[in-house]
Amino acid sequence: MKVDNILSNKQEQLFIYFLLVIVFIISIKEIYGIHYTTADDVVSEVYQDILTLEDAIEKGVRITYFMNSFLFTYIFNFYLMLLNLTEFEVFLTKATVILSHILLITSILSRSLNYNTANPLVFLLCLLSVQNYWEHHLVTAFPVIGIAFTTLLISLLLFLSKNIYLFLISGILFIVSCLLYEVFISFYPVFILLAFNKRTNNKFDYIYITIITLLFLLSYISFSSISNLSYPGAIVSNYNLKEFVEAIYIYATSNIPGMMIFKTESLISLLVFGDLNHLLSIDEFIDLIRIEWIIKILAIYIVINLSYNKLYLPSPKFKSMLMMFGISISFIIGPNILIALSDLHRGWAINGSTTVYTGSYFSGFGYSILLLFCIFLLMPTKLRFLKNRNIIIFLLVSLLSLVSLNVDISNHYVKLAQAGDMRLWNSVDRLLEDNYNQVRNKTICAPTLWQRGHRQGLFHPQSMDSYWNDYASVKYNKTINFNKNVSACEYILEFTDNYATGEYALLINEMSDNDITRMTLLDYKLDNNQLIYAKYADDSNQFAGYQIVEFKKNNTSFSPINPDGFHSKKDRYHFISKDIKNIENFNYLDSSNAINDRYFIYGWSGRENWGRWTTSKKSLLYLPIYVDNKMSLNIKVRRHPLFANNDKYTVCVNDICNIYDYSDKEIQFDYYPNDIQEQLIISFETHKIIKPNSSDVRKLGIGIENISIKDYE
Repeated sequence: MKVDNILSNKQEQLFIYFLLVIVFIISIKEIYGIHYTTADDVVSEVYQDILTLEDAIEKGVRITYFMNSFLFTYIFNFYLMLLNLTEFEVFLTKATVILSHILLITSILSRSLNYNTANPLVFLLCLLSVQNYWEHHLVTAFPVIGIAFTTLLISLLLFLSKNIYLFLISGILFIVSCLLYEVFISFYPVFILLAFNKRTNNKFDYIYITIITLLFLLSYISFSSISNLSYPGAIVSNYNLKEFVEAIYIYATSNIPGMMIFKTESLISLLVFGDLNHLLSIDEFIDLIRIEWIIKILAIYIVINLSYNKLYLPSPKFKSMLMMFGISISFIIGPNILIALSDLHRGWAINGSTTVYTGSYFSGFGYSILLLFCIFLLMPTKLRFLKNRNIIIFLLVSLLSLVSLNVDISNHYVKLAQAGDMRLWNSVDRLLEDNYNQVRNKTICAPTLWQRGHRQGLFHPQSMDSYWNDYASVKYNKTINFNKNVSACEYILEFTDNYATGEYALLINEMSDNDITRMTLLDYKLDNNQLIYAKYADDSNQFAGYQIVEFKKNNTSFSPINPDGFHSKKDRYHFISKDIKNIENFNYLDSSNAINDRYFIYGWSGRENWGRWTTSKKSLLYLPIYVDNKMSLNIKVRRHPLFANNDKYTVCVNDICNIYDYSDKEIQFDYYPNDIQEQLIISFETHKIIKPNSSDVRKLGIGIENISIKDYE
């Protein structure tokens, strides 16, 4: 018996709403546990910039920056509120903002089309566009812009009102939203299209919204001229039509519903299989599916089935269809035009450093509206009487289910990685809440606090030396002395984590005469009881080997099992991970990728777009790979021009070493383990290191681009 045959119309409607709530909860839970995803968000909550008008003009900021400072910092104190929210409260805030966007877009389309029966379908389509990602993406980043977008959508909804006062308020809210984020001026065509589709088609509608738009443009240009605008993201100087179009295309297409999984596939492969370069098979894709996502698909099917008889246009009007198509294109392209005009953001898109930006979020909703347009176009009145009703439902549900699965899988693993970044802040919170008395008024060297949280762009600029001290002051009203460098330490704070397994540890090490006297685990999640750390010579920065630290799971104070005693302040912790059991599951190591940073223990430069240099005569690479038979390493190297082809360097895998020269760009190292090995310690030793020029303070040795590892056969 069909569901729609046993429910009354009112019961049916309530049941549909109930199912939509279930679908929303299942979808949105994948942003739980995420607070920061960009450095901008990290900074904004701690360094709340309250500007006067004179300050704003003097600093050359945008009028939108000044308005945000005035409204969300001075009046509402929104940033400080976010900083002090619990994990659940942050989730609830962001979920509410996203829900407001979906409901308002649904209401706008319903009012403008005079067609309420498609609301469940519109809601589902909009929800499928909510794909999480790093960079400046509004699903988790920039909550202030999310609130501003809500203001814009309310403005669009009130613009359809027959009440003159609500209509006038619509214009005020539009200019307010633009003053909070100037990109929203690109939604002017949406107002024009809504006015075009009105039955009255009143010329006053066009005149009013045009005057509002011109008022904003005048205020923006005037303020920028007075303040001598200096923000690079709002400056156009090196205009290039080809790059401009390319940037629009990149930002506008990056958030097509269901397509984000192709951007996150390597991340999924790393988290699931321990291999960044692993290609997912169909069977592996199916194995990733969780039961709640099946429940979500079942709910989608029931909603579509119950709503199908109402999913037809009584008499499709050309104006309505044209309006819907125009709005979809405006959402997809419009916001990205202004973003692509900027030298800064256009450059990010062209060089590949950023493929998703704030405009991409709006584009996602545009694709949802475009799909709705296609459904309306292909489902005129007569289709509801066809005998192949079930086939049509099947095709529609199949499409939505495939998109839904792609979105859920991608969002789930992005969430795991982003939540992993949050471990750093959570651990510092734990220290400030539970162990503050132990470290107050002490000098704490904590370089790893500045070296973590940078998986996909979430990082602290190196110039922000006081960030963690300021964080403690603003959030907890506590004074603490974290030092970015290792110098004159009373304590050393060490944060280490394993990106793939989710293991992490925060250790506080008490110092005496440059040696550790006690090690204490403050916060941790460990799947085994071992850590590895690189050990340096006492009188130099040269690597002197590695040691294993073993401790009891429930005993947070411990000492190394090795007879050499405690390590010095220069030493660094890393995990001995059990997550990679087979060489086949780790066949590629990209030296330029941030997610591989944890393997480069000592003697390496920062990441470059091709790889990284060694900066010491001996540099160490640690790989947690289980080896029980002969294996082969293929290492792609790069020679600095100051080195000759016959200059030598040594590569060692555990205790086996080979000597090479720079004449080959790629070398093969065959490794024969004497017994079962649970990790590889790969060292690169150059016979000399060279300072390349006066402007580069580094001393460089060999360049490593990538390493592939496989069974010898």
